[in-house]
Amino acid sequence: MIETSSTSKAALMASEDKTMAAIASKQAAHIYALQTVESKIEDVSGNITRFLVIGKEMSEPSGNDKTSIMFAVSHVPGALFKALAPIDRAGLNMLKLESRPTRHENWSYYFFLDIEGHQQDQRVVETIKEIKQYSLLLKILGSYPVFIKEDYDA
Repeated sequence: MIETSSTSKAALMASEDKTMAAIASKQAAHIYALQTVESKIEDVSGNITRFLVIGKEMSEPSGNDKTSIMFAVSHVPGALFKALAPIDRAGLNMLKLESRPTRHENWSYYFFLDIEGHQQDQRVVETIKEIKQYSLLLKILGSYPVFIKEDYDA
C-alpha cells in the first residue's frame, strides 16, 4: 500500500504503472482509462470522503456557509452539554460533531463541530464566544461554503 495525497493522484499513478491499482471514483477511472476491478467496497453505503483546502486567508461569506471549530471540555458531568447549549439557544443547526482522543490523558477528547453560518455572522460570533466560556480550549478552524451534491453533479 502506498499513501497518496488524493484518490485522483492514486488513479494517475495506477495509469502510469500497470502493476498498481487505486481506490478512486468512477470519474477518475474514466479520466485515466482505468479498468474497474471492484465497486461498492465501502463499509457504509453512501460513504463520503471529505476534502479540505487549507489556507491562511478567511473565505468571504457566500450566504450558504458552515463553520468548523475544535474544542475541549473538562471531563465532568454536563460539560459537553453546556458547551453545546449555545448552539440551540442561537437557533443554529449543528451539522457535525465528532470526538477524537487528545492523547494527553485518558478520557480527554477534542470535539470537532460544524455549524451552519459563517464565522463573521453575528449569531455565529456570539455562539462561539459562549461555547468558549465552557471550553478548556477552542480553535476556529474556518468557514467555507457548504458543499451541495447537485452543484458537483451538474
